[in-house]
Order: sequence, then structure tokens, then C-alpha cells
Amino acid sequence: MPAFAHERQPGAPRGEPLDWFSGEAGSGLLTSEVAAVERVLAACPALPWLWLGVPAAVAPSAHRGVRLQRSGSGFAGDVRCRLPLPVASECFGAIFLQHVLDDRQDAQVIMRSSFDAGRHAMAGHP
Repeated sequence: MPAFAHERQPGAPRGEPLDWFSGEAGSGLLTSEVAAVERVLAACPALPWLWLGVPAAVAPSAHRGVRLQRSGSGFAGDVRCRLPLPVASECFGAIFLQHVLDDRQDAQVIMRSSFDAGRHAMAGHP
């Protein structure tokens, strides 16, 4: 019987925790969430939104938002940056955190930056 490992998904590649989303199961999960993410962001208030996602996620179309994906020790996408996010307080109407907290790395800093930057932060599955 394999040893219990609560810190990783079954079948997850050894490496970075977010690499699971590049595999078959993780990719399927992200694909199933695309329409829901688009729907949630389209319903956000008039202020621009911020989307933070894992590298394997498909970024939503950015009609009035900023898209950033985890990249090494920072983020890449519409801009390249590190934490804390280089944005003004409450400049976003909503912030969507799509699985960026799943590895627990920098979770407190991401949440603090997100709540400072936006009026509504959403994390978890859409």
C-alpha cells in the first residue's frame, strides 16, 4: 500500500505543486471551468477585474481586466510582477483567484494583496 500523502493529488507529477494542473486531470478541471470563469467576470461591476491563475489555466478574454498567471516566484501575463502586487488600493471591482492558492505558497500575501486591490475577491472553483 502506498504511503499516505495528503499534500498532493494522486497521479501528480513530482515537482512544483501547481504542475498537477498541466496533467490530464488538472487540464480537464481547468477546461471545465473556462465558461464559468468568463460568466463570473462578465457579471462583475463596471470597474476592471483582476484574474490570477495557474500556468496551465486558459486566461479569460480581457475586455476590461488584467490577467496574471503564476510564473516562478512571481506573475506573468498582461504585466510581469512579484508580490505584493504593484496596484493601487481598490483599483479592481473584483479579483478572481483560480487555483493560485492551491500550493499554499505566498497564500497570505496573495490574499492580502488581492483584498487591498479589489472590492470583491473570489477564490476556489467557479
